[in-house]
Amino acid sequence: MTLYALVFLVLSLLGYWFYSNFTWVVKEVDVGFQGRAKTNQLLAGEMFLRKMGVPVHQVNSLSELRHLPSKQTTILIATQRKTLNKELSQNLLNWVQAGGHLIVEAQYQADKTKQGSEKDALLANYSLYTKQNTTKKKSEKSPVTVFLERSLSKISVDFIDNRSLSNATYDSSWSIVQDKSQYLMQFHLGTGLLTVLSSTKMFRNGSIAMYDNAQFLHYLVQFPNHNQGVWLLRIDDMPALWLWLWHFAFYALLSLILLLILFLWRAPFRFGPLLNDQPQARRSLLEHIQANGYYRWHNKQSAYLLAQVQQRVWRKAEKMHPAINRDNYSQACDLLVNISGINRSAIDDALQELETLAEYELLQKVNVLKLLEQSL
Repeated sequence: MTLYALVFLVLSLLGYWFYSNFTWVVKEVDVGFQGRAKTNQLLAGEMFLRKMGVPVHQVNSLSELRHLPSKQTTILIATQRKTLNKELSQNLLNWVQAGGHLIVEAQYQADKTKQGSEKDALLANYSLYTKQNTTKKKSEKSPVTVFLERSLSKISVDFIDNRSLSNATYDSSWSIVQDKSQYLMQFHLGTGLLTVLSSTKMFRNGSIAMYDNAQFLHYLVQFPNHNQGVWLLRIDDMPALWLWLWHFAFYALLSLILLLILFLWRAPFRFGPLLNDQPQARRSLLEHIQANGYYRWHNKQSAYLLAQVQQRVWRKAEKMHPAINRDNYSQACDLLVNISGINRSAIDDALQELETLAEYELLQKVNVLKLLEQSL
């Protein structure tokens, strides 16, 4: 019992210490947008408009702009339209002239002197572009007070980056101006409306909940005779890779093209003669042995040739007849005479080691050794 009481006391002390020094803390960590919100910057605005009863269609391909909706629909293009070609731009303008409502943001140009260097196909006739408002510091962000036409209600809208529109060639029917900075201009184009904003970032996921940005979005897409739904265009402004390389890496791309042409010009030419597909003829082993023998003979190495034959005979004799031992030469010769029946003097002469010998002597000794080997 004493042991159990001691364990209980220790555990109680540990529990009290843990309770006194630690506490449960709930901490919120911003992990950023997840799921579809990571790739769809207008997802929050789309969900808001749907809850408000506005039919919404997400445009996921520029090819969809070839078949535009009814004239009572509003199209919101929330990009800089770098990939929108002249054909699709003209198709949109024709749709607006026929009664549609198009909302876009003016392309941003930091340097006013570069105006017109890359003309906006949609806003070319209005000379519209956005510039940084130098009357406020870049870090300052203050909402713009807007009086809506229909209800004359006052709302606050956050025009991000303090960008303002330049003066247009034509007078607008409706605009938002504050502190000599212009943030919205709306034009009558044919029987339709063209609304130009200095920025559409206020409609993105991270900004739609700020101030009255959501109400302002709902107001823009619900103009009279243009309240049958909205198309949201959120296609990335990044041009195709080949187009980007052509504009920003022209010389590098040209060098690669020239290298490719040079490679294709040189590729058909072979280097050196053609390899023979047929296997080369190889000499037989006997020819190599004969060539080696002739070489030894002409270099006065006849004794070496005779020694090789003698070594072969001795190895076979010791293998076939274990009683034969070349170290005991006399006894070994007696056994070879008994086995082969060859004269003792002939065997002694054939097994004798010589430094030089004539051709006839070599042939005579080799013939005796050949007969001796066959008899073993």
